[in-house]
Amino acid sequence: MLLIEKTIEKFGHDPTKLSKGSDKIVIVKCDYCNDVKEMKNNGRSSALKSYPKDACKNCGGKKRKEALMEKYGVETTQALPEVRAKTKVTNLKKFGKESYFASNHAKQKIKKSVFEKYGVDHAMKNDEIRQKRDSTIREKYGVDNVFKLQEFQDLGIQRRIENGSIKTYNGKMIKDLAKENGYAYSSMVERINKLGIDIATFVKKQESSLELQMAAILDDANIKYEKQFRIDDKIADFKLCDSNILIEADGLYWHSDVSDKTSNYHIDKRLFYESNNYRAFFFREDEIREKPAIIKSIILNSVGLSKKLYARNLQIKELSFKDARDFISKNHLMGRTNNVSYSLALCDNDNIFSVLQVKKLRDREYDISRYCSLLEHSIVGGFSRLLKYFIRNYSPTMIQTFIDKRYGVGDYLPGLGFEFFSCYKSFQWTDTNETFHRMRFSGNSGYDHGFYKIWDCGQAKYILNV
Repeated sequence: MLLIEKTIEKFGHDPTKLSKGSDKIVIVKCDYCNDVKEMKNNGRSSALKSYPKDACKNCGGKKRKEALMEKYGVETTQALPEVRAKTKVTNLKKFGKESYFASNHAKQKIKKSVFEKYGVDHAMKNDEIRQKRDSTIREKYGVDNVFKLQEFQDLGIQRRIENGSIKTYNGKMIKDLAKENGYAYSSMVERINKLGIDIATFVKKQESSLELQMAAILDDANIKYEKQFRIDDKIADFKLCDSNILIEADGLYWHSDVSDKTSNYHIDKRLFYESNNYRAFFFREDEIREKPAIIKSIILNSVGLSKKLYARNLQIKELSFKDARDFISKNHLMGRTNNVSYSLALCDNDNIFSVLQVKKLRDREYDISRYCSLLEHSIVGGFSRLLKYFIRNYSPTMIQTFIDKRYGVGDYLPGLGFEFFSCYKSFQWTDTNETFHRMRFSGNSGYDHGFYKIWDCGQAKYILNV
């Protein structure tokens, strides 16, 4: 973060007025550890190109990981298939092997290094190292060989049962009881909490409660639909009659990687539907359960049944953070966000009909964090009018926005001057009952807490250079 007042106080120049190529010194604070340092402005500008955060030398790795995770959904470039493929080609040309460590060059180099350090040509021939390895494995996992995968997995589950992070009833985990009785994990938890274990497992399920909840939303919207609509070898949960709109009701257990869903599962399914001229909405279990009114509003808008108002007939108003937060919480599927710099609204007297929230990234560069309209309303030209107001009054040089491809398209953005920049996959953590932001646990540490990943349909990034 740029420390404007400190820079002015110490060096006598305003850092916000410097050109990106200026070599004048500025004072910045690391966005990760809050360490303060001095650096040349052109050096900082260059560093921000890769990712819009300031990082000290010690936090450079954290910044790289966060940038890669946001752009590609991975923490290291070697996790990307195209990078691995390129590395294999390079290794083949240079060393004759796809993997460098499988090449004779690497083997000889490692042998030489190990021999110089331990007096043997392989580290595991050293008794001290071998004993230390075996001791560590036994202390940490209670097994002699971590590659006994089934034992390793069973032990992990047992340890989570012992520390209370996994509950059991009569020796069975909830996910096993849910499967036996035909319920989703979250539904089984609710039944046990409300009815007790004996009654909860007495009556077998006849129909998916999640599908029943989604059907209830469609019935409430007075929209006719067809269940289990087949397209080749794919089956959509719902197809809205007289339209090309499909709806998927995704249970958190069955659509997370606990049930072996790959990171590309939902993207591939969306692309398949699009290739067959269908538009699909992917709503998750916790959204269907907790935000049915918002889902109903999204569907009504998609079939043209929302109440239309025209932005030109409404007044623009700058909202307080509290008022904007309350409106977003009730009307946006993703809910509220705290990182907001400005909140603009289209109103009729005291009635709010749409809200645009903008976050400052750095000097004159912004991110559109949220935009939504009042439930069951469509504000024609609303986004465009609020965007133009913001540009006119705050003079940004760049604005970026993201479209969640689970339910958004973003086809209106190019007409407003936005250019498509990238589309990357992302995920949320889930305990199979609720979902949580991916940054709640860094890297893959969510697995250590008994959570799983549920991947999305892609996050499309658009940029407007003003």
